[in-house]
Amino acid sequence: MDMRNKEGRGLVVAGYICGILALLCWLINPFFFPSVFGLAGVVIGIINLVQGKIGHNKGRVGHGVAQIVLAATFGLLGLWTWLRFFSVT
Repeated sequence: MDMRNKEGRGLVVAGYICGILALLCWLINPFFFPSVFGLAGVVIGIINLVQGKIGHNKGRVGHGVAQIVLAATFGLLGLWTWLRFFSVT
Protein backbone atom coordinates (compact mmCIF):
# COMPACT_ATOMS: atom_id res chain seq x y z
CA MET A 1 0.00 0.00 0.00
CA ASP A 2 1.37 3.40 -0.97
CA MET A 3 1.64 5.73 2.02
CA ARG A 4 1.40 8.89 -0.11
CA ASN A 5 -2.28 8.20 -0.71
CA LYS A 6 -2.96 8.06 3.04
CA GLU A 7 -1.01 11.07 4.30
CA GLY A 8 -2.98 14.25 4.78
CA ARG A 9 -6.28 12.50 4.27
CA GLY A 10 -7.64 13.94 7.51
CA LEU A 11 -7.08 17.48 6.25
CA VAL A 12 -9.07 16.75 3.08
CA VAL A 13 -11.91 15.30 5.13
CA ALA A 14 -11.81 18.26 7.55
CA GLY A 15 -12.15 20.71 4.65
CA TYR A 16 -15.26 18.98 3.35
CA ILE A 17 -16.72 18.75 6.86
CA CYS A 18 -16.28 22.51 7.34
CA GLY A 19 -17.93 23.22 3.99
CA ILE A 20 -20.87 20.93 4.74
CA LEU A 21 -21.25 22.36 8.24
CA ALA A 22 -21.36 25.86 6.72
CA LEU A 23 -24.17 24.64 4.45
CA LEU A 24 -26.11 22.99 7.26
CA CYS A 25 -25.70 25.96 9.59
CA TRP A 26 -26.87 28.30 6.83
CA LEU A 27 -29.97 26.17 6.32
CA ILE A 28 -30.75 25.83 10.04
CA ASN A 29 -29.61 29.10 11.62
CA PRO A 30 -27.92 31.45 9.14
CA PHE A 31 -26.50 34.03 11.50
CA PHE A 32 -23.03 33.31 12.82
CA PHE A 33 -21.69 29.81 12.33
CA PRO A 34 -21.78 29.59 8.52
CA SER A 35 -19.18 32.34 8.38
CA VAL A 36 -16.97 30.61 10.95
CA PHE A 37 -17.11 27.21 9.25
CA GLY A 38 -16.81 28.87 5.85
CA LEU A 39 -13.61 30.65 6.85
CA ALA A 40 -12.17 27.46 8.32
CA GLY A 41 -13.08 25.53 5.16
CA VAL A 42 -11.45 28.14 2.92
CA VAL A 43 -8.24 28.07 4.97
CA ILE A 44 -8.11 24.27 4.92
CA GLY A 45 -8.91 24.28 1.18
CA ILE A 46 -6.01 26.65 0.53
CA ILE A 47 -3.69 24.40 2.53
CA ASN A 48 -4.82 21.37 0.51
CA LEU A 49 -4.42 23.31 -2.74
CA VAL A 50 -0.88 24.40 -1.89
CA GLN A 51 0.13 20.95 -0.66
CA GLY A 52 -1.21 19.43 -3.86
CA LYS A 53 0.74 21.82 -6.04
CA ILE A 54 3.99 21.46 -4.10
CA GLY A 55 3.82 17.79 -3.13
CA HIS A 56 3.48 14.58 -5.03
CA ASN A 57 -0.25 14.17 -4.44
CA LYS A 58 -1.81 16.09 -7.33
CA GLY A 59 -5.32 14.86 -6.45
CA ARG A 60 -5.42 17.30 -3.55
CA VAL A 61 -5.53 20.27 -5.92
CA GLY A 62 -9.05 19.35 -6.99
CA HIS A 63 -10.10 18.77 -3.40
CA GLY A 64 -8.66 22.13 -2.39
CA VAL A 65 -10.54 23.98 -5.12
CA ALA A 66 -13.81 22.18 -4.30
CA GLN A 67 -13.42 22.96 -0.59
CA ILE A 68 -12.71 26.63 -1.26
CA VAL A 69 -15.77 26.98 -3.50
CA LEU A 70 -18.07 25.07 -1.13
CA ALA A 71 -16.95 26.84 2.03
CA ALA A 72 -16.75 30.31 0.50
CA THR A 73 -20.20 30.04 -1.07
CA PHE A 74 -22.05 29.08 2.08
CA GLY A 75 -19.88 31.16 4.38
CA LEU A 76 -20.64 34.26 2.31
CA LEU A 77 -24.33 33.37 2.11
CA GLY A 78 -24.40 33.16 5.90
CA LEU A 79 -22.63 36.51 6.19
CA TRP A 80 -24.98 38.09 3.64
CA THR A 81 -28.04 36.77 5.50
CA TRP A 82 -26.67 38.09 8.78
CA LEU A 83 -25.98 41.53 7.30
CA ARG A 84 -29.42 41.71 5.66
CA PHE A 85 -31.13 40.76 8.92
CA PHE A 86 -29.29 43.31 11.04
CA SER A 87 -29.15 46.13 8.50
CA VAL A 88 -30.81 49.37 9.46
CA THR A 89 -32.86 50.77 6.61
